[in-house]
Amino acid sequence: MIYKATDTYRENSAVDIVIPADFKENTLVRIRDFNNHNHNDIISEVYGSLPDSGFAAGRSASSLPQVTREQFESYVHAARDYGVIFNYTLNGSCLGAKEYDPSWREEFYSFINYLSVLGISAFTVSTPSIVAILRHQQPFATITVSVTADVTTRGTAIDYASLGANKVMASISLYRRFKQLKHLAITPGIEVGILLNSFCFPDCTYRSEHFNTSSHLANNEPSLYGRVGSFDFNRCDLKRLSDPKQFLGAAWVRPEDVVYYENIGVSFFKLEGRQLQEFDAVRVAMIYCQRHYDGNLCNLHTLFSNAKLPFLLHIDNQKLNNFIDKFLSSYPCSDGCNGCGHCDAYIHNAIRVLDQNALNKSIRCIRDELANFIKLKEI
Repeated sequence: MIYKATDTYRENSAVDIVIPADFKENTLVRIRDFNNHNHNDIISEVYGSLPDSGFAAGRSASSLPQVTREQFESYVHAARDYGVIFNYTLNGSCLGAKEYDPSWREEFYSFINYLSVLGISAFTVSTPSIVAILRHQQPFATITVSVTADVTTRGTAIDYASLGANKVMASISLYRRFKQLKHLAITPGIEVGILLNSFCFPDCTYRSEHFNTSSHLANNEPSLYGRVGSFDFNRCDLKRLSDPKQFLGAAWVRPEDVVYYENIGVSFFKLEGRQLQEFDAVRVAMIYCQRHYDGNLCNLHTLFSNAKLPFLLHIDNQKLNNFIDKFLSSYPCSDGCNGCGHCDAYIHNAIRVLDQNALNKSIRCIRDELANFIKLKEI
């Protein structure tokens, strides 16, 4: 049974949040000040990677913050001085079998040693082989299994732990499946976390393709991916923007609902969005720690950046009170939308189109990019 937040909320409950690095020292100062003034909640880690390392990092290299080695090193040193852990992401879901190449392995060892000298001892990875290799190379490191590994069962988490993982991010597919998530969250010997601000679909057709494609774009050079647009991402975006009700079926967590996940054993929470420009992850983390938000859910998803979505749609967070209740005991969407009417009961009050013309234009652009992908030889 999943109890209501009002029944179980405790003043001393704590939220441990991991946020993307923006590589600004002022952000680290804000994190330090927040942590020093809060007895329970904490922003424990920032995560990120270099765009030019050549090692897959879960995002295409061109989409990552374009920091130099000098800027990166300065930021990592500052994070340590402010008491913030820097977690380096090596979470490509596919390495193209390069892990079997001795020359690649030597380059990898050299890069890990470089990070170790900087004082980095926390890593996020996606494949079992890299967990094992990294644990061999760094016996005392903290290793987190990325959400891109799509971990859904306790058995999988135990296997990762046996290879040397300390933490695992639960698959997005479990965020509304509380019974299965609880079973995973209390896996012995490993901590389990979830994303807070994802608009991904729990059972997305394109998830593996998206992760794998991004993994093969580890080098920071122009590519057809950037020229034509991401097929998988565009398909998901088209689904959402063409039918805003689809946003209600995505894997987001409201600040008010964090307690449900705490109650079933989720140990830590993570914000996504390191590909965004000029974002404010600290502000979003503070909102989640307050467990209350009067505003547009799209702003939490985009970390108050200059992304287009909050200018197109307003998803009123306070109009979603009790929306999660239906999912606490069962998950009705396993076979797609079954017409239960739950989302329909919320959509008219909760979701408002702010600029229909701009929304229509965005949809047309997505359709054009998808058409260009299909007709690639004609470009």
